[in-house]
Amino acid sequence: MKSLTGLLYLTFLPLIMFATIHEVGPDKAYPTPNALYLAGIVENNDTIYIESAEYQGIESLAVWETDNLYIKGINGRPHLIADGEYIWGKGIWVFAGNNISVENIEFSGAKVPEQNGAGIRLDGEGLTVRHCYFHDNENGILTSNPGTGDIVIEYSEFENGGFGDGFSHNIYIGRVGSLTFRYNYVHHAKIGHNLKTRARTNLIYYNRIILLTYIAFSIG
Repeated sequence: MKSLTGLLYLTFLPLIMFATIHEVGPDKAYPTPNALYLAGIVENNDTIYIESAEYQGIESLAVWETDNLYIKGINGRPHLIADGEYIWGKGIWVFAGNNISVENIEFSGAKVPEQNGAGIRLDGEGLTVRHCYFHDNENGILTSNPGTGDIVIEYSEFENGGFGDGFSHNIYIGRVGSLTFRYNYVHHAKIGHNLKTRARTNLIYYNRIILLTYIAFSIG
């Protein structure tokens, strides 16, 4: 057993040694998420702590391109306000890396010319979202269709999502491996679905989903 413990320690030691914590906030080296993104220093397995503040327009935008990131709002909930701006033509944050976790962030106002702007646009595989608040976006979360990857969304709120044409939603999960959706509050989608998912496996339980639109919930 001791030899096995030692082997596991040596296996994960490089990850422990080289993972970095990045601090974002008005009084930090990187005052906004956009500043950290533009610095180009975020590596696989890093942690990003974002101080509670309003980050508006361009300063709210970022593309996270590395894997296994952990991003958390601290000392309150930071608010990312798009205010007419977007990145990569997709929304506020684009996750191009795999298996990214985000916690305690507020996303609002995502709009793009194609009318499907997202608070979080997932282009990679795998995502965990906890204790976040999405409102007044064309999509709260929108994913691509990789066919694989596990998505977990819990303890979060989605409100007033959708462009209003029925093709954008509070949440739109594409063709992924699995969706686990629990302990969330989802309400007041604009014409589209409160939750739309094409995941191969869906575990949806212990949520409050207010069905106020014609088609508010869809699987497949």
